[in-house]
Amino acid sequence: MDKQRSATITRALIQWREGLQLSRREQSVLGPELQGLDRQLQRLQERQLRVAVFGRVGVGKSSLINALIGDEALATDVAHGSTRRQQAVPWNRTWGDGGLLQLVDTPGIDEIAAPARERLARRVATGSDLVVMVIDGDISAPELAAFRTLQDSGKPTLLVANRADTYSQAERHQLTDTIQARCGSDEPLLWVAAAPR
Repeated sequence: MDKQRSATITRALIQWREGLQLSRREQSVLGPELQGLDRQLQRLQERQLRVAVFGRVGVGKSSLINALIGDEALATDVAHGSTRRQQAVPWNRTWGDGGLLQLVDTPGIDEIAAPARERLARRVATGSDLVVMVIDGDISAPELAAFRTLQDSGKPTLLVANRADTYSQAERHQLTDTIQARCGSDEPLLWVAAAPR
């Protein structure tokens, strides 16, 4: 999509939102969704792309973001996860003709019950343009359920296996086959070593 058409669509969406007239009841019921929509429209207007990094506690989400930005902006803890709430950091890369990239670190998904985990996955997907799901070995049942929820959101989702340096090439191939079989497709799997040991 060219820049002019994108700007026209953005203006039309903002005009639609500004002209939206809702009753108090509708505003009350739709409040959180409208706030999310307003944030999305603001990011669209500012040409900001959000990439959320999602996964279990301790799989290396913060380490991956630190490796990508080339700085220790996010705290990491080898023994336990250290992210308690979402935290966004700018990435010194741009997309298209100058759009800004933002990486969002998220809390671990394995410390919360399944219904709350599904809500978190949906909320993360709604507020992002791309979701990177980080695993560090075979995909567990909770990870698989969260991954499917993310895929069902309609947002692009990338599956990344961290700690590639701890597996042999043969083990990585075997794990890739197993993970792809569990995901029910030839879902691309990217192996990385965010903080090699």
